[in-house]
Amino acid sequence: MPADTHEYEYDVFFSYPRDTSTQEWIAKVVNTLSYWLRLELADRDSKIFWTTTGLMWAIAGLPH
Repeated sequence: MPADTHEYEYDVFFSYPRDTSTQEWIAKVVNTLSYWLRLELADRDSKIFWTTTGLMWAIAGLPH
């Protein structure tokens, strides 16, 4: 299979419902996911798009 030459700005787009009671848990999940990605991507820093406020994808210029 040919290598995919398309480069993305982020490796993962992490989407979740906003709820103040889960923000700490979500941050831990994102940190753990980042660790696993780093292992899988041979120590290349992973980029995960996530935010604690809504509609940041529009500000970041990401398609919706």
